[in-house]
Amino acid sequence: MQPPFGDVDDRIRAIAHRLNLRTILWQYDSQDWQVDATPDYTPEMVYREYQTMIDDANKGMFDKVSNSTSSAFFVGLRLFRSAQ
Repeated sequence: MQPPFGDVDDRIRAIAHRLNLRTILWQYDSQDWQVDATPDYTPEMVYREYQTMIDDANKGMFDKVSNSTSSAFFVGLRLFRSAQ
């Protein structure tokens, strides 16, 4: 479970635990939402954000993420790129 805006406290942890969920905080943001919201934000800028994630993954930055999660990320990235 990724809490909105990364807002976590003991209450949120307790609820997640009761639901058998783990709280995960994500340190990357593709900023893809900005393409339509911000006039000067381009898809190329989003690609650069994704490339940063890929470069960090190749350096082992995602070693604590399960294989299925990281695999899903890269599948999603391929689908995203093919839709452009």
